[in-house]
Amino acid sequence: MWCKVITRGRVFDEKTDAPRFREAFVRLGERTTWPRPRDFMEAMPSNVKPFKKPLRLDNEGVRKARMQSFADIADHLGIKLPSARPAPTEAA
Repeated sequence: MWCKVITRGRVFDEKTDAPRFREAFVRLGERTTWPRPRDFMEAMPSNVKPFKKPLRLDNEGVRKARMQSFADIADHLGIKLPSARPAPTEAA
């Protein structure tokens, strides 16, 4: 009966979920009353992995090299890049 209740509407992967099942049984082993299937599911550790933001390896040298690469490609293709002109000032 437990198997039907636990697997209803869920899919488990033995490789990733076996440690979670073991941990749930260890947690429930501390109880003095017979657990319900819901207790088992609540005792299982989450299988959601936190998002890890990748390290940003950009620095000024990398940015300049990237911009030079763009300029080289544009020059090879005959594309005129906008110049780095200062913004026009307003006449008072």
